[in-house]
Amino acid sequence: MRSVRAPGRHLAWALFGALLGGCAPYNADELVASSLGEPRIQLPCQMPGVYTMDSAQVSFVLTDLTTEQLESGGALTGRVLHIDLLWLPKAGKSPIDPEAINTTIRLLVFAEGEVGLYGGGGFAWPHDRPGEAEMELDLVGSNLTLMASSPGFHDLLSPAQILGRIDARYDAAATRSLRRAASQRLTNDLKQVLWVGEPMAEEFANFTAASAGNALVARPSL
Repeated sequence: MRSVRAPGRHLAWALFGALLGGCAPYNADELVASSLGEPRIQLPCQMPGVYTMDSAQVSFVLTDLTTEQLESGGALTGRVLHIDLLWLPKAGKSPIDPEAINTTIRLLVFAEGEVGLYGGGGFAWPHDRPGEAEMELDLVGSNLTLMASSPGFHDLLSPAQILGRIDARYDAAATRSLRRAASQRLTNDLKQVLWVGEPMAEEFANFTAASAGNALVARPSL
């Protein structure tokens, strides 16, 4: 009989392409969450993406799950990445501090019925203006940590970073539908409200306080 922890490790490696011992070369065109401890684990996050403009931010959702799958109630294996772009930097006019943050990040990882919610902040440079049919931005620095999980979820990432390119098409209805479904699914699975679709001010303040003094992990020098 396998233990609860062993399947979590096996699933994370087998399902998400995790790497033991060393890290693949940085590729700015890919989007990857990487552990900062040992062993070095990578979780590919390049997935179909949609975005919309809310009252105070631009909201992106990338996922390999559908709204119907999130709402189904059955055991899931997949990921949902939610990034809110809070303000737009201007090249040559936005001084970049090592701890600068213009995005909030939430990464939801499902592995055969277990679930983990990672959260943090980062800095991103957009390539396009909000409202265009497609929008790309480069996430060039970030911090991620596990914020909540089901009892059988085995955390292989924390502390972690996520770096690379985000590519999304404008679809307000799809973005909000996926965001609501992910939020409700997380609430149902963990029996507490942790994600309500809009930026979680208290949660982000708690994360910022907890990581005070830890600079964002920037992309490797090319």
